[in-house]
Amino acid sequence: MRRIATGIAILLLLGAAAKAPKNDPREQTARAFFAAGKYQEAIDIYSQLFAQYIHPMYIYNIGRCYQNMGAPDKALASFHEYLRKEKHVTPALKQEIDGHIKEMEDLKKQQQALTEKLGAVAAPVPAPAAEAPPPPPAAKPAAAPEPAVAMAEEPKTPASKEEKREPENPVAAYLAKLHAQHETVWRARAKKPDDAKAQKIETLLTSVPADDPRIAKYELYLADLYAGKHFFLRLQELEKDSQAQAGSGDGQQVGAGARSFGPEINASFLKAAEHYAVASQVAGFEKGDVVLMGLGVLLEANGMEARARAVFDRLVKKYPNSKAAKEVLSGDVTKTEDAGKGPE
Repeated sequence: MRRIATGIAILLLLGAAAKAPKNDPREQTARAFFAAGKYQEAIDIYSQLFAQYIHPMYIYNIGRCYQNMGAPDKALASFHEYLRKEKHVTPALKQEIDGHIKEMEDLKKQQQALTEKLGAVAAPVPAPAAEAPPPPPAAKPAAAPEPAVAMAEEPKTPASKEEKREPENPVAAYLAKLHAQHETVWRARAKKPDDAKAQKIETLLTSVPADDPRIAKYELYLADLYAGKHFFLRLQELEKDSQAQAGSGDGQQVGAGARSFGPEINASFLKAAEHYAVASQVAGFEKGDVVLMGLGVLLEANGMEARARAVFDRLVKKYPNSKAAKEVLSGDVTKTEDAGKGPE
C-alpha cells in the first residue's frame, strides 16, 4: 500500500495546479472512508486525486487522515506542504491548520517522551542466537577397495536447495489488517470516561507498598480506564468528523473544525501507555499477555507501528499459548473482556 509521505514531493513536480474536479465520484468515496475511520483507504484515493488534479486541498485532506491516525510526522509534512502550495488560505482555515500543527507537534514530543519511558517493553525482541554446527565426524581409515560390480545407473535428479529466507514476523499480517479494524477496535474498547474512578485508583496506588501483588492489577485497571477514555474520545471526534462531510466535492476539505478533543485524547493516550508499561514490568503477573495486548493496540492505533510490532512480538514469544497471542496471530483484536473490570 503506497504511502503519500514519500510520494508528495514527486507529485508536486507534475506542474501547476489543475482546476478542481467537478463531482468526481472518488471524492465522495474518500469522504466516506474518512468518516468511517478508514484513513489509509482515504489517503490512497486522495493521492490519486492529487496526482490527477494537483489540487492543494487533497494534501490538506491527507494531513487530516494522518492526524487522525496519530502519525504526527506525516501529518505535519502534509499541512506544511498545503500552506506552501495554497496561495489563498482564509484566515479561519489558517487558524484551524495552525491548531492542527500545534496538536501534532505536541503529540510528536509526547510520543518521543513515551518511547523513552517504554524502554525495553517496546524494544525489538532479539532473535535467538544461532546454534553452532555440529563438529564433522572423525575420518575413518580407508578400507580396501571392493571389486567393481556392474550396476544399473539411477537417474540423476538435481539436488534440492532450500532458499534462505528471512524469518517472517509472526504479527505482520495482523498489523496489515489492523488498519482496517480501527473503528471496530475503538467501538469494542470505548466506554464513557470514568475520571472519578481513575483518580480513586491513582490515589490508592500512592499508599500501596511497591511489593504488593495487587500493584499490577491496579496498573492494568488504570491503563484500561485511560485507554477506554482515549478510544471513547476518538470515537466522538470520528462521529463529529462524519457529520462534517456534507457537500459535493470540488476539492472540499474534510473534517473541518473537528479537533476539540485533541489535547485530552493525547493525555489519555499517554496515561494509558504509561500504566500498561508499568504493569508489564511486574514479574509473574498472570495477566501479562493482556497487558501487552492492550499496549500494542494502543500504540498501533496512535501511529507508533514499530513499537507496537515489538510489543506484539514480545507477547507472542513470551505467551505463545495465550488467548491474546492467538488473537494477535489471527488478527482478531476486537474482544477486550478484561478491559475495565477492575482489580480483584
